[in-house]
Amino acid sequence: MLREILERPDWLLSLAMVNIGGFFFGMYYYIYQLSVTSPSLWIFVIDCPLYVILFAGICLALYKGKSIPSWFLLLVAVGMIKYGIWTVVTIFLYLEHLLSVSLIVNGAMPFLHAGMILEGIVLLPHIRAKLWHVPAVLGWFLLNDFADYFMGTVPILPPTHLNFLMWESLIVTLILTPVIYLIGKRWR
Repeated sequence: MLREILERPDWLLSLAMVNIGGFFFGMYYYIYQLSVTSPSLWIFVIDCPLYVILFAGICLALYKGKSIPSWFLLLVAVGMIKYGIWTVVTIFLYLEHLLSVSLIVNGAMPFLHAGMILEGIVLLPHIRAKLWHVPAVLGWFLLNDFADYFMGTVPILPPTHLNFLMWESLIVTLILTPVIYLIGKRWR
């Protein structure tokens, strides 16, 4: 059933449109942080919107009958699931703070990011990554983790739980990348 979602043209277009909208919503959410961050680091700031727009690109490419490189599917699946999990965990850790800022926007965030996790899972049957893709993708996400916690590109939050989130992010990176590779290998 998972495989069929990305094989149906109606689903591909719907998912692409929803994710394009999600990209713009995410960029709006990060507008202040982008304004105070060096443009050379923006790629590390926009974690969720980046993977959402890449997923939309995958949907549009598949709709047009194009093939997607396996390493790219692995990268996007890891990004969708990793940052979906991170955001849901973060929302619950900072629930009081985030709901006081914006009940409507931050109240919808767990559901939107659960959707990211599900979309990452939808990619799993299509991943045919090679073993050498794992350290490359792993390296990219470890660089992201370093940028977040040592170069200040993590979303602007009170420092209360940042140490926990750093370890959560690192552990998810180290576990999720090889696990997704192995799951993709199982689907072959």
